[in-house]
Amino acid sequence: MQTVAERLNGEGSLAASFFFLRGAGARSEFTRFIVTLAYHISHSIPDSQPFIHDALRMDPTLLFQSMETQLQKLVIDPLGHILPRTKHMIIVVDALDECDDHKSIADFIGLLVQTYNDLPFRFLLASRAENQIARAFTLDAAQSITCFLKLESFDSGQDIT
Repeated sequence: MQTVAERLNGEGSLAASFFFLRGAGARSEFTRFIVTLAYHISHSIPDSQPFIHDALRMDPTLLFQSMETQLQKLVIDPLGHILPRTKHMIIVVDALDECDDHKSIADFIGLLVQTYNDLPFRFLLASRAENQIARAFTLDAAQSITCFLKLESFDSGQDIT
């Protein structure tokens, strides 16, 4: 996924990336995940900075609010102000299964499904198919807006030169 994120960045399509890593402190926790995405977005899309800063200035408690509120106020709203609907930026999130907070990851997937039509960007999620993650994608609403690539059945021989 690092290579994909680098390629998207080179094309100017990467809004943010985050790679969970089990046992690596904050990189294995969900608590700062959305705030970290907002931070990366503010650097990759500088026009978003005033909107993100204003949201935090108007409500400093955003850092402690629900994931729904954080996603809306720190990511969706700021990007909605500046991104045209025709250009989709990508947020890459790798290793969902390495996040220690399994419930929050499942809730986050559900939140993405609920807010899909409001998102001025797309998510590229990568993970092993652990039960809580697989279950989150089994809902009809999730299946209608996602595309799966099962790497265990993917023939990578053509990619190796």
